[in-house]
Amino acid sequence: MANKIQWLQSSRGLVIIFVVFGHIVFNNSSPSEYIILKEYIYTFHMPAFFAISGFLFGLKECNTSSHKIITKKLLSLGIPYLFFSFSYLGLKYILQQYLMVNQKVQIIDFFNVFFFPKLSTSVYWFLYVLILYFIITAFLKKSLLSSLIFGLLSVIYYVFWKSKIVFIYNDCFNSFLGYYFCFIFASFVGKRYFSFVKNKSFCIAFYIVSFLFFIASVILFFVFPIHSNEFLCILYLIGGVLFVYLFGYTSYILHFSKLFALIGNYSWFIYLLHPYFLNFARNIILHTAEISDFLYIIVNIFI
Repeated sequence: MANKIQWLQSSRGLVIIFVVFGHIVFNNSSPSEYIILKEYIYTFHMPAFFAISGFLFGLKECNTSSHKIITKKLLSLGIPYLFFSFSYLGLKYILQQYLMVNQKVQIIDFFNVFFFPKLSTSVYWFLYVLILYFIITAFLKKSLLSSLIFGLLSVIYYVFWKSKIVFIYNDCFNSFLGYYFCFIFASFVGKRYFSFVKNKSFCIAFYIVSFLFFIASVILFFVFPIHSNEFLCILYLIGGVLFVYLFGYTSYILHFSKLFALIGNYSWFIYLLHPYFLNFARNIILHTAEISDFLYIIVNIFI
C-alpha cells in the first residue's frame, strides 16, 4: 500500500510548502505578483490538507470502529494541539512587546484554544478542526446518505460564507463548517481508491478533466480575483485541490517526487514547528540587513 500511494506524500510536501509560503507576511512594497500568488494559494492550501486527511481516512480507517478512531485522534492530534497551542501563545505573549507581531495575544486567547480559536492568533486551528472532522465522520461513515447531506450542506455554507451572504465572526467556526466537504468527499475517494486505479480509462479521463478544470480555475482567478467575485472561490478551491493531487501523481509517474515526498514525510513536524522559525526569520534575520523579496521568501521557507 505504501508504494501505491507514495505520490500522496509528494502532494503533502507541496501543500506544506504552500502553507509556509501562505504564512509569510509581505509588506506594502512587495511585488504584486507575490501578493497575488499568496491570495491564490489561500483559496485552497488548507482545504487541500483537509482533503488529504479525508482521503487517508477513507483509505485506512473506514472500517475501524468509531470509538477507536475518536480515541486515537484525541490522543495523536489533541495532545500536540494543546501543547503547541499553549506553548506558542505563551511564548508570543511574553515576547510580543519585543517582537513585531501581526496580532497581539490576549488572555482570552488561551481560553479560546478549547472553543474555536481565532485564526489570527492560533496557528494550530487546523488541528482543532481536523479533530472535529474525524469525530463527526467516525459517526457518519456508516451512512452514505448522511455523509452526502453533510457534505452538500458544507458546500452551500462555503459559498454563502465566501460570498458574505452569511457572516459569523469566528473564522475558525466558518472554516469548520465551510471546509468539511473537502474532508468528507475525499474520504469517499479514498475508500474506493484501489477500485478506481484498476480502471485505467477512468483514471486517464479523470486526470484530463481535473487538469482542464484546474487550468480553467486559474484563468478565472486572474480574470475574476477574490476581491471582485468571492462567489467563484469554490471553483478556485476545487481547482487548487485537484492540482495538488495531480502534482503528486504526476511527480511520481515522471520520477521527480523524491524531494517533495521527503518534505511530505516531515510535513507534520514542519507544520508544528514552522511558526517559531517564521517569527525568528521575520524578526531576527530580516531586520539585521537589507534583503530582496525573493530572498525573503527563501529565508522564510527554508530556515
